[in-house]
Amino acid sequence: MIHQMLQGKEEMNSRLIQTDPEDIIWSNLMRKDQGKVYLKIREASTFILYILIIMCWVVPVAMVGSISQLPYLTALIPTISWLNKLPNLIKGFIAGILPTVILAFLTSFAMQIFQFLSRRGNQLTGSFIEMHLQKWIFIFLHFHLFIVITISSGFIVVLENIVYNPTSVPSMVAKDLPKASNFFFSFFIYRGLNLFGNGLLQFYRFITEVIIFPLINDRTPRQMNERRVKYRRLIPYWSQTYPTFSVYGSIGLVYSVISPLVLLFCCINFLLDLFTYKYLLSYTFGTVNRSETYGKLYPMAWRQLYAGIYSLEIFIMGLLFLVKDDHDNNTCFVLGILMTIVLCLTIWAHVSVNRRYEYGINMIEYEEVSKEDERVDDEKVEDEESTMSLRLLYLHPSYRFKVSEQAVWIPRDCEGICEIEAERLEQRGIKIRIDGCRMDRLGNLMLETDPLIVARENMQ
Repeated sequence: MIHQMLQGKEEMNSRLIQTDPEDIIWSNLMRKDQGKVYLKIREASTFILYILIIMCWVVPVAMVGSISQLPYLTALIPTISWLNKLPNLIKGFIAGILPTVILAFLTSFAMQIFQFLSRRGNQLTGSFIEMHLQKWIFIFLHFHLFIVITISSGFIVVLENIVYNPTSVPSMVAKDLPKASNFFFSFFIYRGLNLFGNGLLQFYRFITEVIIFPLINDRTPRQMNERRVKYRRLIPYWSQTYPTFSVYGSIGLVYSVISPLVLLFCCINFLLDLFTYKYLLSYTFGTVNRSETYGKLYPMAWRQLYAGIYSLEIFIMGLLFLVKDDHDNNTCFVLGILMTIVLCLTIWAHVSVNRRYEYGINMIEYEEVSKEDERVDDEKVEDEESTMSLRLLYLHPSYRFKVSEQAVWIPRDCEGICEIEAERLEQRGIKIRIDGCRMDRLGNLMLETDPLIVARENMQ
């Protein structure tokens, strides 16, 4: 209620509710004092960069969609007709697996760029970044994974027929454009198996956390311990997960009518994803998320499925208006008009849903606030020290730093030098910690809970 009362007040232009103090991005918060013009310019530049990334990715993604239609591509471009002489196994890999692998790499690389730009925007907390990323990643994925792939895959088929039979363009579009769904058959299977294998085996985390990061990051016992704790508490990027599955659902909705066979592969993909995330949520993911959004990503994800419904209705509407019989008569014109009416009803339903539930997602209902006020009135806050410590949590980290709680961590060594150094520093009033980490004769740091210590000491 206080947040609502302060709307439009210039004295407090940064208002955050339901925020973890550790999730505040202080550098972005301090930019609020640099003026509205600077902030608007920064927002506009970030927006332009987002649009440029989406546009620049069209060419490589379109090429990926074209590769999936290898026979039509070689017929259109005779210079690469030598690909037809390759063995069927290699041609199947080029047309089926290779485009999916390249697309997965391009998509993941673009997500990293979006995440990098969002961290340097005007978002004040990590949770705001999560919700901001979900919108832009969905736009990117829906535009490229569905629109560009569909148009590029079908465009090669259509363009090849235009070259050799230019008089049958309308019927050709109605019959050949749905062939773009062939790409998504292998795409769904590959993505499902990829997530299933990586989720269960954690091969990427094994390579980075066991081999690469210890050689790069482990310079002090504290860095080693922080990396181990972070490794045990993996926090997923839900801002990338939700829009990905929203796009998968949108693709399934579109081709469920145009090419119903895609439903089989879509169900296999979601079934593999279900098994994977049940395992990850039970054994891998941590329970504490600093950038907690309190469930706001989920309603945004299912509302994004309306993009798939819109695409389905527009696609079917176009096909109905293009279909003609042997006498060049449009036999589905009335059905196209009815589909236009259905599209208008869908827009009305979407607007009604947003208007009904959007406010309740961001704000607590007044009835719930009244009940909470009555409960608080019955309880007296007697411990002022705990109240003050709660307020200190939301101060800048420099004000929350307590010297009395800090300690220098020195690893144990074989010569006992750590005890001598600890005694010398403690005489100067510095707290020393020498347990939990050990340095071997070669100068390598290892935590004492590491089983490799026992094996290395036995070898020595």
